[in-house]
Amino acid sequence: MIGRFNMAKKGLLVVLACLASLFLFNCNVGLGNSVDTTPPNVSITSPEKSAIIKNTFTVKGTSTDETYIKSVSVTLTSLADKTISYGPFTANVDKTAGTWEAVINEFNNGKFKIPDGEYGVTVTAIDSASRTSIAESVYVIDNTSPVVIIKRPGLNDTFGRTIKITGDISDSNS
Repeated sequence: MIGRFNMAKKGLLVVLACLASLFLFNCNVGLGNSVDTTPPNVSITSPEKSAIIKNTFTVKGTSTDETYIKSVSVTLTSLADKTISYGPFTANVDKTAGTWEAVINEFNNGKFKIPDGEYGVTVTAIDSASRTSIAESVYVIDNTSPVVIIKRPGLNDTFGRTIKITGDISDSNS
């Protein structure tokens, strides 16, 4: 009976030693990078802040996360009337390069979707754990072509060897 007790005692000591080794030795057991613990990083790289934009344009930027970016969207809100907004526009995300881009203000039915004005731009990135981050900028959209008025030569002018053309050009932005 004493032999069995010593054998059981030795087995218990082996089990305890194995458990203790799990806590004493540093090992990389776990889920590693498959766990998303931080929100994504997002930035706008183009167009630069306070740009004056004409017609259709592309907003571009970077987005990174320790797992992956689920989506990036762009929303424009009028600074003159904050109740007016356009979007969200879904961006194309290149997960390997860590970049995104969205085409904004497309021409449709003879006009651009977003009228002239100053807009706050909000870019929202969502990662694999549905955490969000935003980047912001301000753009001026100017779809209106400049006005050109030719004053001379007029319809009643006679032409010689030298022609002098005079006129005015006007636009709301330089």
